[in-house]
Amino acid sequence: MEDSGSHAEEQKNRKSWCRPWLLWLLIVLVLLLLAAAGYAWMQWRACKSNEAQLIKDKKSLQQQMDKLMQEKAAAAASGSGQQAACNDTPSDSLKENIKAALDSKNTAAFASYFSNPVMFVIAASEKGGSETPDQAAADMEYANTATGPWNFALPAATLDHYDAGFYTDYFDANTYTGRAASGQVAAFDFDCNGKIKQAFLAASEDLL
Repeated sequence: MEDSGSHAEEQKNRKSWCRPWLLWLLIVLVLLLLAAAGYAWMQWRACKSNEAQLIKDKKSLQQQMDKLMQEKAAAAASGSGQQAACNDTPSDSLKENIKAALDSKNTAAFASYFSNPVMFVIAASEKGGSETPDQAAADMEYANTATGPWNFALPAATLDHYDAGFYTDYFDANTYTGRAASGQVAAFDFDCNGKIKQAFLAASEDLL
């Protein structure tokens, strides 16, 4: 009987010792669940906030695009008259001045003929890029080595030959193209304001 009583007492003490650990374990599990739930709620709120911001940004971008499209359409409508009036064919007086400047080797005069900036290119060289009118006029001295007169009434077959060569980008329907008696070539393209926007020089037509 004593052994039985002692065993029962031991079982009772063991159970009473285990109960606090079970309670703490339960508390820890509850806290973990609450922490997980709180984290999940915060993530959900962040996702909803990001979604709302994305919708707001998308709406803002769409409004900006709509505004740009309206401005573009308005600019196209208002500029249609200007585009129709634009003519990149040089005037007869400008053609005469270009030929006279080359024949007389007065290339400084080109400063007033060039647009700002002007594209200046010399065939078979590293010379090619945008320049100021004064810089390009100084570079036009390259043509002073030519022996005149310059002929700007070249046959269509000759112009087609230039256009079909390596430097085809510098020859089009309105390009004013001349060749010196010594074989040098000069070609000029114009903007809508009657200025030379591009000048192309070649030491010989054999390069074209």
